[in-house]
Amino acid sequence: MRNWASVTVIASASDGVGANRTISFLMDCGHHCIERTFALVKYKLLAGGGMLKIVNQTVKPALEKLGYNSEEVDRVIAHIDASTR
Repeated sequence: MRNWASVTVIASASDGVGANRTISFLMDCGHHCIERTFALVKYKLLAGGGMLKIVNQTVKPALEKLGYNSEEVDRVIAHIDASTR
């Protein structure tokens, strides 16, 4: 294969899970495992305590494909963000 590259990351952690979640978050992956994410909002636990709320990144392209204009998309995303804890 021409112009093909592959990257493999092996992350060791005491629990074996936390490092993989951190790497997937840093790489802007939709989820840390192979299962699909159906939630509109995802929550990431932070190492120092606290939680980060992220609106699912597939919402915007899905709304655009359905014919919503950019103002409507922004309003829907803002509503999702504001209405979830």
